[in-house]
Amino acid sequence: MPQNYTITDLGTLAAGTQSQAMAINDCGHVAGWSKIVAVGGNDHAFLWTPAALRDLGTFPGGSSSYANALNCCGSIVGNAYVGAAGSVQDAFIVSAGGPFRDLGNLVPGAGSAATGVNAAGVIVGSANMDTHGGSFHAFSCIAPGPLQDLGTLPGGNSSLAAAVNNLNIIAGYSWLNSSGNPQHACIWDAQGTIHDLGTLPGGTTSHATALNDLTTIVGDSDSGTSSGNPHACLWHGMNVAVDLGTLPGGAYSTAFGVNLFRTVVGNSGVAGGGQPHAFVWTEAAGMQDLNALIPAGSGWLLTAATGINVVGQICGYGTLTASGQVHAYLLTPQ
Repeated sequence: MPQNYTITDLGTLAAGTQSQAMAINDCGHVAGWSKIVAVGGNDHAFLWTPAALRDLGTFPGGSSSYANALNCCGSIVGNAYVGAAGSVQDAFIVSAGGPFRDLGNLVPGAGSAATGVNAAGVIVGSANMDTHGGSFHAFSCIAPGPLQDLGTLPGGNSSLAAAVNNLNIIAGYSWLNSSGNPQHACIWDAQGTIHDLGTLPGGTTSHATALNDLTTIVGDSDSGTSSGNPHACLWHGMNVAVDLGTLPGGAYSTAFGVNLFRTVVGNSGVAGGGQPHAFVWTEAAGMQDLNALIPAGSGWLLTAATGINVVGQICGYGTLTASGQVHAYLLTPQ
């Protein structure tokens, strides 16, 4: 029997027109960002709890901020402009009601972004290696820093760390050369050694976007049979990638989150093209369209599922069909 969900519209910050949820923790709190008309249409990072949607603000004098991850200890990480729009963005850590703490850079003034944080406060992300943004390296740190350069796969000039689990294993991807292609999913073990996860059979490019504490890693990869389109995939540790497929008729998919029970979420193309649909995947049921698992007539088109927690709550974003606005949502399993 399909798993059914209730849906909660997380709304927007004051006078906002758009919001996106990027991560959920095991406490059911959600982090993301919302556009705010009252401040010139800039974006502000938010924290949602059942009590309120809270504006996390920006760096002093900064224009916009984006929350990408959070832990159950109240730490939220992301990236924000250090000045007006168009200036450099730096990685930050913040707690609700607290000031932004700038995590700095690998190269002074070059910029950085934080994309993951675990329960112990280990933060990961990527930082530019020059002020022109030509290449970037994955980093890890514990606030207030400094950032530790995690390097790349042999021959590569860029890498990105997307997530870190509570064993201090980091998932992301790295270029294999200096030309920008191909990229391979990789992990850095607890000692900081990088390992290439490879691709689906016959593929050339892959990315790792999330992992759990069992070191189940998810992301996407092309293959010899996918006509160059990526498919959501899963690695059990260093084992060969498993193709999670697509929704019926879809050409592509990618996975953005996985919980301790190996339930995977992401989005997929669908028959006829158009906007992608959010999905949930389990070993028992395969890939299911989340739009078919919410109450009929809800007024939503769920386009992306970005995170899932241990109790199966899912966050993401979708379009309100009546207004055309994109809002963050929370799905709670029944």
